[in-house]
Amino acid sequence: MNLLAWGWGMCIFIMPEVLVKQYFNSKKFESFRKTLTYNWLCAIAGGVYIFLMMFANLVGFSFGLSGLETLLTGLYSLEGLTLILMILIAFIMAAHLMFAIRRQEMIKYGAQYVKNF
Repeated sequence: MNLLAWGWGMCIFIMPEVLVKQYFNSKKFESFRKTLTYNWLCAIAGGVYIFLMMFANLVGFSFGLSGLETLLTGLYSLEGLTLILMILIAFIMAAHLMFAIRRQEMIKYGAQYVKNF
């Protein structure tokens, strides 16, 4: 049952990424994709996505659905919300770092080396 919940969690959490990526890949957003605002939006979305994938993997491979309920109950406090905020900030900064590394790879090796960026 845990792996089934993991699979559904992965599918549900991947859908918004695919839909937003498809929406912003249109020609009318070409200039917006080069702005700092777009870069920050991508990093925030990446941080939230990493956080959700972490929870999905904990459900599927660690403590299951019953443990998730216990964890969420413990996070509904001031300390828990502070922890979530700090984790999200760390993941957003990590996403920024990953984007910078990918940009450097594109500069160094060319766009044909780094696909789907």
